[in-house]
Amino acid sequence: MNPRERILAAIELREPDRVPLFELAVSEKIIKDLTGEEVPAHILTETTSEKVTLEDFVKVVKAHVKLGLDGIGFFALTDASKNIMLDEDRYVDEWGRIFSRKVRAGTMSDFYMGGYLTTPEKYYNFTRPDPYNPFRIEQYRKAVKAAGDSIYIIPTAGSIYEYTVRGIGDENVCRYAYTNPSFLEDVFKFSTFYTIEVGKQFIEEGAEVLFIFEDYAYKHGPFLHPRLWRKLVFPRLKEAVDTFHKKGALVLVHSDGNILPLMNMIIEAGVDGIHSLEPAAGIDIKEVKEKYGDKICLIGNIDVGNLLPYGSINEVVAEVRRVITVAAPGGGYILSSCSTPTDMTKPENFAAQVKAGKKYGKYTCF
Repeated sequence: MNPRERILAAIELREPDRVPLFELAVSEKIIKDLTGEEVPAHILTETTSEKVTLEDFVKVVKAHVKLGLDGIGFFALTDASKNIMLDEDRYVDEWGRIFSRKVRAGTMSDFYMGGYLTTPEKYYNFTRPDPYNPFRIEQYRKAVKAAGDSIYIIPTAGSIYEYTVRGIGDENVCRYAYTNPSFLEDVFKFSTFYTIEVGKQFIEEGAEVLFIFEDYAYKHGPFLHPRLWRKLVFPRLKEAVDTFHKKGALVLVHSDGNILPLMNMIIEAGVDGIHSLEPAAGIDIKEVKEKYGDKICLIGNIDVGNLLPYGSINEVVAEVRRVITVAAPGGGYILSSCSTPTDMTKPENFAAQVKAGKKYGKYTCF
């Protein structure tokens, strides 16, 4: 099987020849340490309408192929050229999120500081992202052309919950859920519209799988009570998933944290695959496989918070083998870190994850 066939088989809950290897993104430091090449890998995650060439994407794609991956993500949710500078350090992005460029702490992106659109008045007066901005399709075309059959690129259509919530502020959203739910309904109506319109453009360009990028939960549970999540988020998620399904695309959702209280609703919405399955949030992959493995593709569960940065190679190999052993039988599992391997990850540990995935992920091994 080639990377595309392998990934599609897993998402469709079929057994491929081996477990697919996927990452939303990999830090440029890891790529340099493992391949010896300096490449602008950030163009897959920090998209901008400013010119990025096909040659740039060719370099990035080749580097990820060298890492041994079957698939990588492509983000086009923000146009960095639209950022509003608050001072020399902080800026507001298209979604109203405040970031700091100085505080990175080993991550792959600038540091989220809080929401700028803290009141309905600020939100309604703020220019929202344009889903028809042609830059994202232009960049996606280049990425796909550069990839060919060597690696499968999965674009992110949008974010119904996370990006817009971060623009308002988590605490404010929780308060408005009780004091001004109609405002939040407007907020999620727009983010859903944006996600659907962007997703349809990707599908027209040939995308067969789309990500919806979220963070529904923290380590102890959902940010919104499940009752409120069903009222405010579930209908919008289902609307987007139904739209994409009707156009022939599969839908994956990314969310860190303990999403177990929401899993039944995520499945009810028709989502085909769930990414992260964060072990530090108490996600037991064995239990999740037994309960949901015949309903949704499981992606992730390799710990980026402790194992990949601080564990030994032997510990990484043992964990990859354990996760594959319980999650892969019958199909429906894609090996991935539970988030993204950042600068904090030991390069040798990431290499061990990939090598172990290929060794123990062959379906003849089960």
